Amino acid sequence: KDQFAKDKIQHTRLYWSKKENGAWGKPEPLPFNNNEFDDFHPSVSIDGDKLFFASNRPGSLGSTDIYVSYKVGESWSEPVNLGEGVNTKGREAFPFIHADNTLYFASDGFSDRKGGFDMYYVIPEGKEWTKPVNMGDPFNTGGDDMGLIVDLNKINGYFSSNGSGGAGQDEIL
Repeated sequence: KDQFAKDKIQHTRLYWSKKENGAWGKPEPLPFNNNEFDDFHPSVSIDGDKLFFASNRPGSLGSTDIYVSYKVGESWSEPVNLGEGVNTKGREAFPFIHADNTLYFASDGFSDRKGGFDMYYVIPEGKEWTKPVNMGDPFNTGGDDMGLIVDLNKINGYFSSNGSGGAGQDEIL
């Protein structure tokens, strides 16, 4: 690409803000943002100490991977790739870390999927994660299924799908 086109590329960045005295402060870019790749789909652990997100940064196993950054004082650590137990040569995105530390995410890189993006979950075991579990029916369809969020009791939740027989676009279910 020519220099002009390269200068026009916009990469997705992550920002954070603190709430003090009932008001949100000015959003600030995270220290690991970079103009060479995208960071997106953030999910913060309930204790506020871990930030999970998807990225196409160098070192990714596939097109996009899931990473975690740890709160260090008033800043955030360099992101850590969750590795081959979670990431594939495909695309991993839409992470959601539940209060019980179950990590939900979408992937198109596992062989047991029904369609484009399927939803999976993993549970931490020490410094590793369990083998990803495909959430199956009724969560996964022949289309893209992604963006699951679940309440504290795992009774109610939402996700998006374009394979549920709706209007044919990504819909919240």
